[in-house]
Amino acid sequence: MRTLRQPYQQFRKTGLYEKWLSARTQWDGRRYDGLFDGVRFFGLFLGHGRSSHSLVAALYDAHPQAVMADEVDSLRYVDAGFSRQQLFTYIATAAARHARKNRQKTGHNNKPYVYQVPGQWQGRFEQPLVVGEASLATARLHDDPELLARLRRVVAVPVRFVQVVRNPYDGISRIHLLTGMPLDKAIDHYFWVCQRTAGIRQHIDPGDLLLLRNETLIRQPETCLEEMCTFFGLPAPADYRRACAGIIFKKPNQVRYAINWQSQQIDAVAAKIAAYDFLAGYSYDN
Repeated sequence: MRTLRQPYQQFRKTGLYEKWLSARTQWDGRRYDGLFDGVRFFGLFLGHGRSSHSLVAALYDAHPQAVMADEVDSLRYVDAGFSRQQLFTYIATAAARHARKNRQKTGHNNKPYVYQVPGQWQGRFEQPLVVGEASLATARLHDDPELLARLRRVVAVPVRFVQVVRNPYDGISRIHLLTGMPLDKAIDHYFWVCQRTAGIRQHIDPGDLLLLRNETLIRQPETCLEEMCTFFGLPAPADYRRACAGIIFKKPNQVRYAINWQSQQIDAVAAKIAAYDFLAGYSYDN
């Protein structure tokens, strides 16, 4: 049965929507006049979905000097000709909307994940030092290598990337469970994304890329939060770190044990892991 949301989602894919949003962000941008003057960095995410990127974006957005929306495809609007003020307005408005919904995401079997950080700044900000969002830029940057240069011209500040990785066996298992894709196909898809990600990383200065491991974030949350803040030149006050650490999972979701892996599949993934330095150290049992 069709719902009102379905026609709207179709409308959002059209050029007419881009024109409407352009006019809307021009109008709304007046509310933010001067507020983005101190922005030092623009943040994007690389890699695979379902690897805690939304969580990390929510943690950043809880900081009073960060504006970090979740999956709003900002690169699409760079392509559509949005100005810096329009792009930042779009992201800030989306972050406020996500905060009103408690930064909730839907996971496997419609399980809700709530990334609200009590007592912090989600959806609000003081003079921000970083603006960004958690759409995975991998596909758009791979398909249009010149897009990164256009983005840099529009935002007029350095662009920095966050890549969150988790055990590849869990990532592949998640693809299999969410899509119904056969496990062998899920393995191929996972490493296809790895190949694209590795190609994009070659065009990013090492100082502009932060690699976070999901398992380390869970095990050492406050240490990782301090590293996350340092990467974007943000202070990391103790109350912020404590509040954020309080919403992070207590242990990794090792979904790989929920499905039946054949020994040859485990070995095939292990061989492919060895080709990517950002996956170093991962194994089926670790």
